[in-house]
Amino acid sequence: MIVSCDNKQVKRIAKLLKSAKYRREEGVFVVEGIRAFLEVPAERIESVFVSESLSADPGIKKRLNSLPTEVLKDDVFQKVSDTVTAQGVLAVVKMNEYDLDSLIKEDGLYLVLETIQDPGNLGTIIRTAEGAGVDAVIMSKDTVDIYSPKVVRATMGALFREPFVYAEDLSAAVKKLQSKGIKCYAAHLKGERTFWEEDFIKGTAFFIGNEGNGLSDDLSSKADKLIKIPMEGQLESLNAAVSASLLGYEAKRQRTLRGFIAVIAAAGLMGLFSLNAYADPASKILQDESVGAMVVFDPHAYNDESTDKLGIEVDDEIPDTESSNLVMANVKSALHVRAKADIDSEIVGKIYKDCGGKVLERGEEWSLIETGELVGWASNEYLLFDEEAEELAREVGFVNAVVIDTAVYVRSAPNYNAPILGIMSQNAIAEVINDGESRWVEIAYGDENGFVPAANVKIKFEVDHGETMAMIKERKRQEEEARLALIRQRESMQSDENVQRLLGALIQCEAGGEPYEGMLAVGAVVMNRVRSGAYPSTVYDVIYASGQFTPAKTGSLSRVYNNGPKQICVQAAIEALNGYTNVGDMTHFRRAGTKEGYVIGHHVFY
Repeated sequence: MIVSCDNKQVKRIAKLLKSAKYRREEGVFVVEGIRAFLEVPAERIESVFVSESLSADPGIKKRLNSLPTEVLKDDVFQKVSDTVTAQGVLAVVKMNEYDLDSLIKEDGLYLVLETIQDPGNLGTIIRTAEGAGVDAVIMSKDTVDIYSPKVVRATMGALFREPFVYAEDLSAAVKKLQSKGIKCYAAHLKGERTFWEEDFIKGTAFFIGNEGNGLSDDLSSKADKLIKIPMEGQLESLNAAVSASLLGYEAKRQRTLRGFIAVIAAAGLMGLFSLNAYADPASKILQDESVGAMVVFDPHAYNDESTDKLGIEVDDEIPDTESSNLVMANVKSALHVRAKADIDSEIVGKIYKDCGGKVLERGEEWSLIETGELVGWASNEYLLFDEEAEELAREVGFVNAVVIDTAVYVRSAPNYNAPILGIMSQNAIAEVINDGESRWVEIAYGDENGFVPAANVKIKFEVDHGETMAMIKERKRQEEEARLALIRQRESMQSDENVQRLLGALIQCEAGGEPYEGMLAVGAVVMNRVRSGAYPSTVYDVIYASGQFTPAKTGSLSRVYNNGPKQICVQAAIEALNGYTNVGDMTHFRRAGTKEGYVIGHHVFY
């Protein structure tokens, strides 16, 4: 075990984190964090360093097999870490080298970056490039080092899959692209046509300039055509990563539609579609709403091969029983997950009621399971497998839309001319109300239902997962801090009047725009939990229980409480507190359309 920061290996890591020159000399760089470490191909790992506290984690130990590993004392690891909160693992990884000539192909798609300086921008561009199917990212030699820690983190693993090169002479690299038939476009304010009016079906390269100064005149002059990204208001430019995303995904969209035509033609169905409409650039396609309506982007309507061609990423909602590795907790409250298949073994985490995960190894009495970041052994007596697990998952699981682009507009109706309700950033999650439309997904957005383009989100079926003991400890610490901050407020809430006010505030946050029956139903759900024995026994503790009511977590509940809820919401709270219920003994509710149950207004109760 390494116990001192004076250790040579520790000093080398610190130098690799800080110096691009040293990284180039050594031919290696540092990857930090559990998720990033798991993304690295094993053959590229030179060595691994793990903190003492994480070294016993079963999931990490499994990955460390056959890898050269050193254990660092926790305080030493924290000091060498490049992040504020160290996750306990980092790896020294060999750099990858690509040759530009081998990456160029006639119908390829390329991003050409000039003097990008922001690590976050470069990391996001690399990640977006992978998602849009870009064949390579070509960078000027003065672009920020792709192996710097911030860029590596921002790529979210795409660094190990997306080809890239630094060009000693960017103009020469452009000439090489053009000599192979690649048409080069510069995103520029002087562009006469918008990017969606161009045809990117054939070989295409997009020039993206520096964050502050844009493209140089020299590189702009090398482009075959200047194109513009239209903007409202007084904006003169967009973030470099946003520009790269827009251009890359427009090319992907056009190529996807062309691939779709090929599938239709092969099936002998061209008589049902307009070939000319799909061959046109975006501006013409979007003018004809009937064209878009003909394209069936229902992933369940195609086999795996054809959906891959359509560019749709499909997550099966529930795995087939025969091949299912799904596991669900069969407990009233929580189940201990242990380091070994032994009741006396160390507890490494907990999995809770209605939570699930996957089986890594199934035994007669104990099974090794993975649920979120937690990996360990649990007694089969308290687990559900196969059909029983699937049945429970369908009942308690939920369908989310995860934003896969840099950002996406949420609109009030499923068309691009509808008013914008707001913006969701990359990796933002929203509950899906309806994903039956081919081009749009209906989501829960605040108190309203909104719509986002299906191409900008990934649909995921999920169930809640367990927590490691470290996660539980951190969560309890945060909860305790919040509890201490609210202690005076809580004391004032103990009177009958203030309990009414608290419940009324929650009703206003969750159902303020619903009919009175919907308000009363939310209050009844809270009181059913209080009386059930499976939840805390006070209104305050039910409302502020971890992960239960979003307004309690975000602070909006406290604001409504302090300002005073609407009288009609207080009246609903009083009725619920007096024992009246219009939803029986139901203890859950969600946005209507997400699952079966008793629907009142925009909510379904179950």
